[in-house]
Amino acid sequence: MNIFFLGYMGCGKSFLSKKLAKLLSKESIDLDFEIEKKEKKTISEIFLNKGENYFRKREYMELNLILKNKKDFILASGGGTPCFFKNIELMNRFGLTIYLKKDPNSLYNLLINSNQKRPIFDSFETKDEFFNNFNKREKFYLKSKLIIECDFLSNSEILDQINNELNEYRFKK
Repeated sequence: MNIFFLGYMGCGKSFLSKKLAKLLSKESIDLDFEIEKKEKKTISEIFLNKGENYFRKREYMELNLILKNKKDFILASGGGTPCFFKNIELMNRFGLTIYLKKDPNSLYNLLINSNQKRPIFDSFETKDEFFNNFNKREKFYLKSKLIIECDFLSNSEILDQINNELNEYRFKK
């Protein structure tokens, strides 16, 4: 079974997908990393040199390549992946989507104090722009098959909850 981690930037998609993949002995795929590898540029450089529209098309193409060529994986999507080209419907059709839900205030504070380059976040001029973007994207995240409330859980508790939900999900099928 394919598993897709969704959520806003900074929620832990990449970290938790690697941990769960190791736990379940599945392949871990980070969509942003795959794009960077093929483009030989960072996501920030792609946004800067080619723009967000180019990046979103590239992201859609890479997601489709993965779906065509890989099976039984865990994928960390980019924060915007589910919000473009009906990607959320595509991921829901080809596997289990998991929204790692975190409070936007916590995410904002985490991102404002992060050293990591994030082109979308770095483009916000006000806190309101961040919250508007979060609210737009969350409408897509909420279409996930499984929603994990992560705010008061440790990473190991999140993984335990996902593992329990996976067992129930498999049982229902």
